[in-house]
Amino acid sequence: MNSSRMAVSTSNTLIGHRFAHVSVNTRPWLYAGIVLCLIISLGFVYLIQAGHVARQVEDMESLELEVQVLKRENSALLLEIAQSEQVARVKQRARQLGFSEPASVEYVVVQIEGTVPGLQDPVNRVNPDAPSSLSIALAAATSQRSWWQTLMDQLSDWVKVSSTP
Repeated sequence: MNSSRMAVSTSNTLIGHRFAHVSVNTRPWLYAGIVLCLIISLGFVYLIQAGHVARQVEDMESLELEVQVLKRENSALLLEIAQSEQVARVKQRARQLGFSEPASVEYVVVQIEGTVPGLQDPVNRVNPDAPSSLSIALAAATSQRSWWQTLMDQLSDWVKVSSTP
């Protein structure tokens, strides 16, 4: 038995012929449908992005409004601080609290031990006898005593001088 196989083309069959015929006629419609779906998808993406951008713009505008309000409040506070720092107002407030102007003013010069030899700043070059805060601070930093102890000694000297009538 010799069996020969015969190849049957699908286009010759009734089902294959109809499928080929239908697919040839509907191919442009299929492409048009795909293109339409892509256009609709791109439209939705565009609308979503536009909505997102619109929300961000609204948020940014509200934040800018808040910044303007805070700047105005800050300016008002700076004005209030400037008015509070006026000398006349400070004197008035001091009188209300029971302070009075001193009858005499005494300045206390505190000598710090262990000054650095040869260290001179521009103030000392002009007047070597006049103490300067820079030379005092440098001398205090290089001194064997701690800066805290030096500060406490200065404070105690100031309290002693202030408390004597």
